[in-house]
Amino acid sequence: QKDVIQLKDYVFRAGENPAHRIIKNVYENIDNNSPESYSSYKCRYYSKSFFSSDVINDSLTNLAFLDTTTQKTEEDLGLFAFLSRQHIFLMESVIERFYKQKDRLYERVIASKISGFSDPIFHLLTTELKSFSFYSDCFYILGTPFENPIFDKKFKNYYFSLQDTLYDGADTIFVVGFKPFPDKHFRALTGEIYVHSNQWAVQRVVVMPIFDTPRISILIEQNYHCLDSNRWFPSESNAKSSIDINPIVSYPISGYFRSLYSDVEIGIPIKNSLFVGGELYVDTKQVDIKQSDLLLNQYRQDTIDERDKNTYLLWDTITQSVNLDKFIYVLR
Repeated sequence: QKDVIQLKDYVFRAGENPAHRIIKNVYENIDNNSPESYSSYKCRYYSKSFFSSDVINDSLTNLAFLDTTTQKTEEDLGLFAFLSRQHIFLMESVIERFYKQKDRLYERVIASKISGFSDPIFHLLTTELKSFSFYSDCFYILGTPFENPIFDKKFKNYYFSLQDTLYDGADTIFVVGFKPFPDKHFRALTGEIYVHSNQWAVQRVVVMPIFDTPRISILIEQNYHCLDSNRWFPSESNAKSSIDINPIVSYPISGYFRSLYSDVEIGIPIKNSLFVGGELYVDTKQVDIKQSDLLLNQYRQDTIDERDKNTYLLWDTITQSVNLDKFIYVLR
């Protein structure tokens, strides 16, 4: 039979935020896990950058667009048809990266393919978009420093929350969310950090900078993997930057950026003379197209698709009749 039982009241008072212990451990192990803490390293990475829109590349946004096509303008529908065939712009490259303490960095483009342009300035899209790793006190996005939550040692600027606990064999992965306190005003980030209990290393981070304008948004994801028992290194980086150009079209145009890191060597001898003359080097001579294609095919993890091919084909056709490179000084 039914019965009613009145339970005693209990009051729970929070002690230390459990996420704080995890973030403290990450901070205390920065020197063990940061790529910049290694005496030297060398790696290669394949980079792909293109401009398109989420109405093409995101399945849910695509469905929402197709469900409301009768409400779209001719400009919206025309751009949708164009982006269904190809991207607005496409660039691929393979870059060698050399690092030696303290903060000596050199990158060399060894293969590239750019739709319509040959000027090397476009490689800055890859190298200057974001910081290489999430272990410095400021995380740079498009040259602007944002305060890294890992370095909020007194937990005065960011609120942390333990969101999930995952398992990797005998190790644990803690998912910690972070966001700035509402009464704080600084260059802040929001997102999640995946912390691996092996060396308390960052395994994955997803961040968004907080801008004053809603017309611009940037989402960055970085993944790390353990090379051996105790040394971590970036494995993949993805970024998306969206710009709302309404009323020209009713949906944002986005830039998509991906880097895949491989051929990592740590602690190798590197001559100091390599770092003289700047951080990024692109051979301004005509690049051997066949050699570039071979390297790009080697370091791509997936095959080039029809939209990629159509983008290269269209821009190659345009540049035969219009010299676009002479206008690049404006962009510079």
